[in-house]
Amino acid sequence: MPSGFYSAKTGVSTPSSRAKHHHVVGKVEIDIDSGDAGIIYLVFPSHADALADWNETDVGHQHGVKSQLAAPGFPTPALIVNSSFTGNNVFGKKVTNGVSTLVFVTANVIVDAVTISTSNTDSGDVPATVELGKLALRHLRSVQPTT
Repeated sequence: MPSGFYSAKTGVSTPSSRAKHHHVVGKVEIDIDSGDAGIIYLVFPSHADALADWNETDVGHQHGVKSQLAAPGFPTPALIVNSSFTGNNVFGKKVTNGVSTLVFVTANVIVDAVTISTSNTDSGDVPATVELGKLALRHLRSVQPTT
């Protein structure tokens, strides 16, 4: 785990209907620090299927987007999106949290690395998001077959 993070829990979840349309094989989620951050792997049978899902998602035009940044050093396509969302906290109080998401496609996998901030409504922790993305990429490169 990158510096500053203390716990991770891995699980699987149900992919979206859009991802299913693109033949997704599965979705793995790593919950980091009890929801403060996470890594999501969407696994497809081929690079073409992963790209088709990426292209249909329109990553940079989702609700609440505050800014977009390039993601140098990551496989392309890649993008960092800063956004916010509003909801109720554990005490039922309405709050707005900032989110930073690094999304990229490598081989047959779409990777999302995410951090959430309770003190900044415009973004999560961009440097930490990049570090989580690097961790995810190193992990995938260690388990993917070489051709």
